[in-house]
Amino acid sequence: MAKSKIAKTQKKPEIKRKNEIYKIIVSCVLILLFVLLLCLVLKEFFAKENGNNGGLSDENFSFYDSETCRCIERDRLRCNEGFELDSKNKLCRSADGKEVTNVILACSKYECSGFVYEFNFENQAWEMK
Repeated sequence: MAKSKIAKTQKKPEIKRKNEIYKIIVSCVLILLFVLLLCLVLKEFFAKENGNNGGLSDENFSFYDSETCRCIERDRLRCNEGFELDSKNKLCRSADGKEVTNVILACSKYECSGFVYEFNFENQAWEMK
């Protein structure tokens, strides 16, 4: 009888210790999930802030408003930043000429609040049609 009481009293602290370890593990997992979720939300937020201009920053888009304009034709060849257009081969080449990538078909005609703006390829400017 004495041995069973001793065995029972030894098991209780062992069970309490396991419960504490499980609580710590669950808390760490929850904190990790929260931090991961927070990182994803912040990444999306900053991606929207950085991409707000839609890649239109280096050209004159005085007519452009993302709320009222929509692209209706994509015929302009463009390159990512750091690349130059090789219009003969329809490729984008890096400044040193070592890297090659595909061109981007940028919008060549917008419809904004009932007005149509078209890119003039001869003088490289936007015109209202």
